[in-house]
Amino acid sequence: HGRVIIRISGPKARAVLEALPALAAGETVELRVAAERLREAGLLSRSGSSTKLFGQFADLFELVPAKAPNHVRRRM
Repeated sequence: HGRVIIRISGPKARAVLEALPALAAGETVELRVAAERLREAGLLSRSGSSTKLFGQFADLFELVPAKAPNHVRRRM
């Protein structure tokens, strides 16, 4: 199988994936864990909402389940 290359536009989206290698690899990540990693990387303030941050990149990330999300995954 050929390798799939997905181009991520924008430095913030790239920084999110660098902070969350499991998400970059296509795994589903618990939002609580994602928020901790994003805060450690300085991408999310202590009071910042991870759902709002991921919402800025709705074409790249999907929050699941839709009504009350507790996980995030990368759209492929």
